[in-house]
Amino acid sequence: MNPLFDMIEANFPNVITYKTYERQEVIFLEQASCKAVGFIIKGKMHIQTFGCGEDPYIIQTLNTGDTFGETLLFSNEATYLGVGIALDKIKIAYVGRGDLLRIMQESSLFLRNYLLVMAEKSILHQMRLKVLLQKTIRDKILFSLHEQAKTQGSLTVRTPTKEAWAAYLNIPRPSLSRELIVMRDEGLLKLDRFYVTLLKEVSNI
Repeated sequence: MNPLFDMIEANFPNVITYKTYERQEVIFLEQASCKAVGFIIKGKMHIQTFGCGEDPYIIQTLNTGDTFGETLLFSNEATYLGVGIALDKIKIAYVGRGDLLRIMQESSLFLRNYLLVMAEKSILHQMRLKVLLQKTIRDKILFSLHEQAKTQGSLTVRTPTKEAWAAYLNIPRPSLSRELIVMRDEGLLKLDRFYVTLLKEVSNI
């Protein structure tokens, strides 16, 4: 589960509010006020927005154990930057801003862990921005693979599902699959069911 939620559940269970959403139900709207941190107990969701085109842009995909709202909650404009959509039946635990502040005052360990979570999320957002700035689908794939290779310490990288990976790269799933096959045929990488192995270094990434 989530270590922050585990600490709250063990020591401050009375501050938690639970809510369940059905598949495709809206969890929050863009520009709505963020008044609590959400901890996903079970299920998954998208946070998405719309640009000039008709198709939604997926900002983030969240799964069981993930959180949302933990940085927005303490900003001057605490409003959601996208729409939260349940991808399946999802259960979320909410803890409000005032309760979180009280917990932070009473537990320095919780405060330290909370700041660590926010710092790690900031790094992940910056890394995704770098991925999205790559010009071509191939460049996005290679950049993300090389970064994961550094993190995992191996040229053989465990990859997410094609759907989740395509959402992270903000490209259609069929386009991702096609490019991976072309790159395999060109000898750039080896494909396995859950893994991709980089076979060549790419100097321009």
